[in-house]
Amino acid sequence: RTQGENRPQNRVVLEHLMRRKIRFALLAFEPQSTNLAQEIAEELGQQYHYVYGKDWVNLGYRADVQGTLKAMMQDIDQTFKTDSRDRKPLETLPVMAGVKSLRDAGVMMEIGASGNYKYWIQFVVGAAKAPFAYGPTSVMAPELYSYIDSKQITGMMFGIKGAAEYEKLLNIQGFTTRAIGPVSLSLIYLFVLIGLGNLGMFLGRKSPAAAESVEDEI
Repeated sequence: RTQGENRPQNRVVLEHLMRRKIRFALLAFEPQSTNLAQEIAEELGQQYHYVYGKDWVNLGYRADVQGTLKAMMQDIDQTFKTDSRDRKPLETLPVMAGVKSLRDAGVMMEIGASGNYKYWIQFVVGAAKAPFAYGPTSVMAPELYSYIDSKQITGMMFGIKGAAEYEKLLNIQGFTTRAIGPVSLSLIYLFVLIGLGNLGMFLGRKSPAAAESVEDEI
């Protein structure tokens, strides 16, 4: 239900990683997110010649966010045993070379519409050296600014608007960049309708004729 914002966020982050030739691992705490990220990574992987198992890996879906994060701080190989696609032992995959726990990560980022960021802050941020970034939906963003101010969250991608800004920084003329104009206009239109509705309600309450009409009906 949040693909409209989370998919563009996922895509621009993965494209940036592939442009920089940086290895990455995918992990989902929502069932549908596994396939979403896998599809994007496979599509972009063909363009940037990214090889599964060598340049990137999918760790699959885990329901227990707290337990998984705490275990990953100790040993990623033992937490997952195998990857989610080829079912090969993680320790045999070149992409995991030199990465035994989250303490070895270069950067950590979650993209989604849940409150899982609180578990990252509680169990990982501070203990791991890598910065933690978050890609929330637009409606979630306001509640996160206090974590930005405290440096517990290093960076935030503000919904689809943030994805469009990220594309601009990378000089990508993607779908999000093209779509942000119509999205902005639709939001302005929505605000205008809300304003007109409130104005009509206010005038209706102030109008003597309206008051008399209500009394007659009673």
